[in-house]
Amino acid sequence: MYNAFIKPIMLYNSGSLDLTPTQLTPFDVLHRKHLRHISGYFYPKVISNIDLYKKCDTKPISATVTKTRWQLFGHILRLPENTPAQKVMSLYFSQSSSVPKTRTRTLLPQILHQDINKCYPDHPTFLSSDHLTSMRQLARNRKTWQSIVNILFDQQVQTLMATLTVLLGKRRRSNPSNEAPTSTSSTTNGTPDPRNNEEEETTNNDSNSDTYTTEPNQKRRKRSTTTNNKRVRSESPNKSTKRSRQSIP
Repeated sequence: MYNAFIKPIMLYNSGSLDLTPTQLTPFDVLHRKHLRHISGYFYPKVISNIDLYKKCDTKPISATVTKTRWQLFGHILRLPENTPAQKVMSLYFSQSSSVPKTRTRTLLPQILHQDINKCYPDHPTFLSSDHLTSMRQLARNRKTWQSIVNILFDQQVQTLMATLTVLLGKRRRSNPSNEAPTSTSSTTNGTPDPRNNEEEETTNNDSNSDTYTTEPNQKRRKRSTTTNNKRVRSESPNKSTKRSRQSIP
């Protein structure tokens, strides 16, 4: 159900997005949040990101974005050269040399070039019209292009999993006792749970003070009681005058 309804919404038009790996990190975080919610992992239950992907039999969504990007790129390369997309690509590579070198935002051809260098470091740079023509010839064979896309996808998954293992090792080194405290562990080990202590303190405060627990609330309650007393006192003489007037014949 999740792969049929929720995931396509997250991946909609993702093949044409020029997002860097740092910009794709929130997508992975949201994807893992959904997976934890579906599999029922809430506090105090804890599971690592790698084990979560293995249990749900899924991959990081940023790697899927890379796969959809290259699939769309292959479809565009197989179009006739008179189409607007082909004309825009040829115009981009013809004007890229004349454009001054300034710090601009990362564009889609640069991201495609980074993907090529990750898997094929010996491949020539994807920044000229000659390399565009070679990519067009390569994309005409669908089977070879699909194999290239699968290799890119697997390489992206391996790099992401490697970074997750490195982060997990750093967390375990910084926190040697990284197990979440539960109610059963606190009773068996004899060490009370800090959250239970906080609840006991709040209940004790509630039992000692009938209506309030903090100082600003005390001031507010005191003011409200004084105003109520003033109102009652102000009403009492009016009632007495009314009674006195009624008693006069």
